[in-house]
Amino acid sequence: MTEAINPPPRTTEARGSVVVGIPAYNEETTIADIVTEALTYVDDVLVVDDGSADQTAERAEEAGATVVRHDRNRGYGSALRTIFVEADRREVDKLAIIDADGQHDPSDIQKLVDAQRTTGAGVVIGSRFAQDGGTDAPLYRRVGLSVVNTLTNLGLRLAFATPHITDTQSGFRVYDAAAIETISQTDTLSEGMDASIDILFKTARDNHDIIEIPINISYDVEDANTHHPVVQGLVLLINILSRLYGERPGLLLATFATLCLIVGGGLALAILSTSLLTRAVLVLVATLCLFLSVILLRAAFGFDNQPSE
Repeated sequence: MTEAINPPPRTTEARGSVVVGIPAYNEETTIADIVTEALTYVDDVLVVDDGSADQTAERAEEAGATVVRHDRNRGYGSALRTIFVEADRREVDKLAIIDADGQHDPSDIQKLVDAQRTTGAGVVIGSRFAQDGGTDAPLYRRVGLSVVNTLTNLGLRLAFATPHITDTQSGFRVYDAAAIETISQTDTLSEGMDASIDILFKTARDNHDIIEIPINISYDVEDANTHHPVVQGLVLLINILSRLYGERPGLLLATFATLCLIVGGGLALAILSTSLLTRAVLVLVATLCLFLSVILLRAAFGFDNQPSE
């Protein structure tokens, strides 16, 4: 087992191969079974043990995986980046990313790899929400995922005119060699769960085609998701807005300005039929909304008028 620090130069030891990458943190009860089954479909399994306090690394290695260990827990995004760096160093032809907790069925790997070979897409997403896909996720998670999917698609469409993606948060994806290289070289990948959004924006910006294949994702596993859905949702929302601001600042500010104008105008109409006390409060809020919209519009036009680099 090796430390994920300053990876060695690229080598051709896995040229043309299909490799599964698994970010893992305290998954000793499931990792061996996942590795064993995945190895029936691919050439190698690369497990990045993200500073686990249990026997995750040892169990993965005993099952036949190549293991890279982080000296401490750095986060899901950091483990992903280590996988992409290592896959690029080995010149892997196709990289499939799956979870270590058993939510993903390793038998679907071949389906995604075949779709990548047939279409030539840079990224193939296993979607639980595409037609014929499925999941037993609880209702509150479905609602949260729907909101995140909508906002992510809005950001991708505004920034890059990317076609609609039904499952932007799926961790089951296959990448070709060009996409692997793109992601391995980015230094803006989040260390947390929102790295999945960073990857979509990065691959869309570099014109890698993204397609989806229907799969089933099960939540009927132990500790399927330990992240609080509200906190995770807010983190994802902040990431989406920051990414969109970085790509299209003028457009984002103009959108917010339009919303402020709508709210301010609506409040102005409401003032006509309210009491004196309520009217005073509405006047203040409406004025602030209109004032903010002017500032945002000025800033938006300022970005739009900046010379291109």
